[in-house]
Amino acid sequence: MRDYMKKLLTGALSTYWKRFNDLGIRQKLAVAIALVAVAGGVVYTALNYYGGKTVGDELSGKPPSVELIPVSGDGEHTGNQPSALGSEVVIRAETSGKIVSVLPTGTRVSVGAIIARFENSAQQAALLQAEGSLEAAKASFEKTQGGLRSEKIAVLETAFENAQSAAVATLLSAYGIVDSAVRDTAGQVFSNPDSDTPQPIFSSSNSQRRIELVNERVMLKTVLLRESTTANTITANSNLSSELTATEKEVREVRIFIDTLISSLNEAIATNGVTDTDIATYKAAATGARTALTSVLSSIASARASLETTQKNLEEGLSGAEDTDRAVSTATVKQAQGAYDAALSAYQKTIVRAPAPGTVVSCNASSGDVISVGNDVCRIRSTSAVSGKTFILPLSSVKYTPLGAFVFVVSEEALLETIEVTTGLVTADGITVTGLSGDEFVVRDVRGRKAGEKVNF
Repeated sequence: MRDYMKKLLTGALSTYWKRFNDLGIRQKLAVAIALVAVAGGVVYTALNYYGGKTVGDELSGKPPSVELIPVSGDGEHTGNQPSALGSEVVIRAETSGKIVSVLPTGTRVSVGAIIARFENSAQQAALLQAEGSLEAAKASFEKTQGGLRSEKIAVLETAFENAQSAAVATLLSAYGIVDSAVRDTAGQVFSNPDSDTPQPIFSSSNSQRRIELVNERVMLKTVLLRESTTANTITANSNLSSELTATEKEVREVRIFIDTLISSLNEAIATNGVTDTDIATYKAAATGARTALTSVLSSIASARASLETTQKNLEEGLSGAEDTDRAVSTATVKQAQGAYDAALSAYQKTIVRAPAPGTVVSCNASSGDVISVGNDVCRIRSTSAVSGKTFILPLSSVKYTPLGAFVFVVSEEALLETIEVTTGLVTADGITVTGLSGDEFVVRDVRGRKAGEKVNF
């Protein structure tokens, strides 16, 4: 079989070669050019599709990784940070707390895009409670406008159920913040925090304060155990009012413990084992924990008020009471609306958004950092193409299509977006382009990439 195929192939090649020799010079030249064009097209297609890809990328199904490079504002690509071209916007924190996510440098963002997020479980709970209180206040106001109908009673029942759910959410959030303050924040300064004789790892000029700190930590073991057990059993049908009161008392105890810790750290003496930098870090974490505990106390108070109000309104509705003072009801709605607006504002401050379209050029905060109000979070540079401004990019960063030449940038959703450019002279350094602002971070190698593709960077 192999000999037969070899003979057949040899015969076919011999026939085509004979026909080729019978052609004229111009015809031979045309055939040669056509073959070269076909071969070139095959090579270009392979390179354009597989450039920058690996067999592992294709088989794993994971988003491919791309390298972003800044577009310099001085007319040439250097691979360093971009120059200060265009308007730069500094985004500062409007609240304090722990950063849980932040966009990486080079991300292209639109107006309102989320740049970073703070840990905001307490703010979410407070917002949910305020929303329930507002609904309850509106339902109470409606009750003064006429006799209660079944749908109005249903509204009151829903408001009470929402208040119960919000109370459970508040309690679970409180348990978590108490545990974090005692075990994570304060636990850093003890060598054996969960034992009956915890020992601070730092030296202090006030031995009596150290004794108070140790005694308070030992007493909190009971609090941690009770809240951990309750977190596994609490439901909307539990005695939420009683549990809110008990948890509020425990949160205040933990806050006193954190205050003692801060005072002890203020009196701490640096040693080889615990430096001044370590002490400052412990104090910053303790201060953040105290802020979170104070916020939880406010959330518990709101949850209790919402629970009591909605329960009272439901009881009055079921009993047919309709003599509520209209003026008081109106004032209650206004107060509830104000509390809701305040809770919404506090929640929105935990979400850092881009005030203008642009590119994230630097961030001073990373996931896990605790920052204060007014601290810089990120900087973005506005995007507006500079007419006639020329930049030099690597040849691999420009993609040619029948519609024109493009470069790729990465959006906040980690998707590839295109920017059309006009190409010019090709030099030893790369290719000149216009149509960019100079603030962009573009993909270094676009071979095989396409618009809308999900990537890692």
